[in-house]
Amino acid sequence: MNPIKRLLEDPAPYMHLIRAFALYLIVLVMGVAFVLGSHQIDEHSLWHHAVRDIGIAFLVAFIVIITIEQRQRREQNQEIKKFLSETHEHLFSTILGVEFPGEVWKLLVQKVMKEKFFRKDTHVFYRLSYPAAPRQIGGIDVVTIRQETCMEVVNLTGDKVVFPARFFVERPQGQNHESLGDSRPDIEVSVDGTAIPQSGMKAREPVGKSDEIYNLYEFDVEIGKDDSKIVKMRDYARDKLVADGEMWRSVYVCDGLLISITFPDTLEVDIDAIHPDPIEILYRSDTMLTARIERPLLPHNGVAFWWAPKAPASPPAPAPDGAVTALENC
Repeated sequence: MNPIKRLLEDPAPYMHLIRAFALYLIVLVMGVAFVLGSHQIDEHSLWHHAVRDIGIAFLVAFIVIITIEQRQRREQNQEIKKFLSETHEHLFSTILGVEFPGEVWKLLVQKVMKEKFFRKDTHVFYRLSYPAAPRQIGGIDVVTIRQETCMEVVNLTGDKVVFPARFFVERPQGQNHESLGDSRPDIEVSVDGTAIPQSGMKAREPVGKSDEIYNLYEFDVEIGKDDSKIVKMRDYARDKLVADGEMWRSVYVCDGLLISITFPDTLEVDIDAIHPDPIEILYRSDTMLTARIERPLLPHNGVAFWWAPKAPASPPAPAPDGAVTALENC
């Protein structure tokens, strides 16, 4: 709302400012009035000099008041900010009775309290399947894995902002576990149902060991004030060992996680949370597992799941000679 309109509608919160402004205005007007009035008096008279000096004194007082007021207000604002910062820093200690280390508080402020975005309704889908033509990595059979992530990204600020959407996808491996170069296979990304072309992806220089294992995809999503966007990403098919594992971790804070995994009935799949809360299994069958983390995830929280071929069923042991079964006794 316009500040002037807000002042006219409800002046009460601004009365101290109005009074201060009125006082400054009176001092200024009196100074100008005395100086101008002195010119109406004979300049050789004592009254001319007295009235002029009084006017000059008012003007000097106005300048001094404005200068000192601004400096005091600036210092006061700095003290208030310092006080609020220290108060916030010790707030959790006061409430919970636990003294948090300074670095913990800084991390919390930087990664949570000052975050411009929040993710809602984060759903992750994985599909494990056998390739049409059997193949191996390092002499071990493989399965194919694909992942799709869907989320709603909410703008927490009062301005239009750009959300840097980032996805880390494991690089394809060759038959001897070698990474297949810096190739970046296509991934499918959409924002509110509109596909993002590969040309819209940003490149990034390698910054660590993880860049030798993962391809990083990054693109900008413009989100308006008090708005949100639905972002979906589907990665390329990757080969994994028939007994292997996978991790999904959140780059940003989100309000929870729902994950579904489909797989052949010849595999056993299990899952665990990378989170203080245990994971909740909602559904499990021979070919599907659905689980969730109900409470919010901080950056790098997520899930880990793993799979392996089911052990072959053991044949029934032969009955001893002369023994009869319960069915034969009926």
